Amino acid sequence: MSPALTIPANIQAATTDVGFALIPAGTVHSGTDKPAGICQPHVSQRFYVAARFLNNVRVRCKPGCEDSFIAVTEQWVNPDGMLDAYWAKTGERSYCFVGLWESEEKLVAARPLMIEHLNSVRDFFEELSTDLGVTDPVSGPVVTHKP
Repeated sequence: MSPALTIPANIQAATTDVGFALIPAGTVHSGTDKPAGICQPHVSQRFYVAARFLNNVRVRCKPGCEDSFIAVTEQWVNPDGMLDAYWAKTGERSYCFVGLWESEEKLVAARPLMIEHLNSVRDFFEELSTDLGVTDPVSGPVVTHKP
């Protein structure tokens, strides 16, 4: 039995070998009532964007540096393959970044740009520990998602 995936004629969906797809909001997948793929709604176009890989970085700003850090970060342009990017304030001067990626390969290819960005904001951060330095980065494949 083939999956129940209906895409209006005026919508294009692209699927690659790494699983990236643009899927109209509300699309039904495999006979369930859940949208197809690992999904994030894109408000202006009403698409869901499937992500297969993510990275997360925890930082803590030095006192008085939060506004400067945010201003520089807002100017940064997402590299090729980064589907979406979020910064959350997780505590007093503490922030957490989450990047959604098409694939691990796209993340690896973008590391030089991310390191360049980190170098532009590094002076705004406190050392988290002698082992970590000013960031606590992790990354990995998406294993589950609950829309």
